[in-house]
This record gives sequence, structure tokens and C-alpha cells, in this order.
Amino acid sequence: MSFERQPGRLATINLRKQLDVMMKTSEAAKQKPTKGLLTPQKPTLEKQDENVTETQRVLNYMEAIRKSMTTV
Repeated sequence: MSFERQPGRLATINLRKQLDVMMKTSEAAKQKPTKGLLTPQKPTLEKQDENVTETQRVLNYMEAIRKSMTTV
């Protein structure tokens, strides 16, 4: 079966490439967390805007899954 007949697989491959780029840029822009009594220990999930596209939502889910897998 050719790649033209597998749009889901191609989309996943492209999203993984985009996620790798996104993870590298987010690591570079990561700030040092503040320490204190009232500082939350676990990072909160970012609130999603209404203007976020379906592709961006999928990327956000993939990023959250990848982060949770690496922090265990």
C-alpha cells in the first residue's frame, strides 16, 4: 500500500516532527520554577482558548502525554 492511501499515518508522522520542534523550543524557553510554600508542586494544565485549532489541540495532547511519560 502506498503512502498516498495512508493519510492518518502521514498526519501522525508530520505531527511528531512538529512536536519535536515544539518540545525543543519549549525547553529553551523554560523558566526556572519558583520555590516556596504556596507554589504548586505539579504544573497545571494550560487553559485552552476557543481559537485553538484541532491540530493545535492534538499537538497539546501529544505534548502532555510525552511530558507525563518522561517525568515518571
